[in-house]
Amino acid sequence: MSLITINNEVPMMFKEFKLSHKWRYIIFKMNDKLTEVIIDKIGQYDETYDDFTKALPPKAARFCVYDLHYTQVNGKREKIIFYLWSPSKCSLKEKVIFSATKVLVKQVFEGIAAEVQATCDSELDIERVLDKVKSVSRE
Repeated sequence: MSLITINNEVPMMFKEFKLSHKWRYIIFKMNDKLTEVIIDKIGQYDETYDDFTKALPPKAARFCVYDLHYTQVNGKREKIIFYLWSPSKCSLKEKVIFSATKVLVKQVFEGIAAEVQATCDSELDIERVLDKVKSVSRE
């Protein structure tokens, strides 16, 4: 397996995503040679969680960050969630590469509140994600 790199735009876009809050999500993929993490899609701020999950391909792995807004008893919260989407119909090679690259990618995404690894739509369910976020949150 060749060395995987992260395109220079990825950390810059994540920093802008985190600081500006002008996008709802960013989806990242590997280039065609499976050697570099690149930007796949940027979700506009008015897009919903459903729009985000529908943007994930059914047969290809992706890394994603999502700006999750939710309400707790003590007020409104915003958390950045990291996703590893690795659907069951994805190739084994792609699954291995994404899994092996996850640590490197997460180092670029400083300030992630929670991580979701999903292989099917039910694992992307918003209630399941909220339970995960609330369980790791120190609120």
